[in-house]
Amino acid sequence: MNTKASSCADNNGPRPSDRWIPWYFVLFFVVTCSVLGFFSYLAIHTDPGVVTNNAYQKGLDYDRIIAASDQSSALPWQANIILRQSAAVSVLEVTLKDNHQILEGATVEAWLMRPTKDGMDQHWQLKPAGNGTYLAEGQLPQGAWNIHVTVMLNGRQKQFIKPIVVS
Repeated sequence: MNTKASSCADNNGPRPSDRWIPWYFVLFFVVTCSVLGFFSYLAIHTDPGVVTNNAYQKGLDYDRIIAASDQSSALPWQANIILRQSAAVSVLEVTLKDNHQILEGATVEAWLMRPTKDGMDQHWQLKPAGNGTYLAEGQLPQGAWNIHVTVMLNGRQKQFIKPIVVS
């Protein structure tokens, strides 16, 4: 007769390692509660992450901003934006028209922004050169740029955006 088979049949009770199983559940919940407690502490005691000053007021003013954007879109102004590049200087030329008529007397500003690199943005004031043309000079390093032109005339404003590559 095989004694090993009979000894296994006689030992139907729990194994010694089975007594640790309830403690594994306790350990799981202790670790989970500890991690959640740590995250709760961080959420309460660290910076709230607000990156906009007066965010609530800006949210309330959003309808006014949408209305101004709609008015700007309704203006029939057109802009021809050209950047002429030479070895020493870049010349930004903006020609404005209102229903194919020359647009004179406007205040024109341009923001030149690098979409790939912060800190290189430039702000240029364009000066009238006659016949609806406005000019500004500056230096631009090579690379991709976005030109944001803002035109203001008689309390009305319109913006134009043109991506360019300086080579």
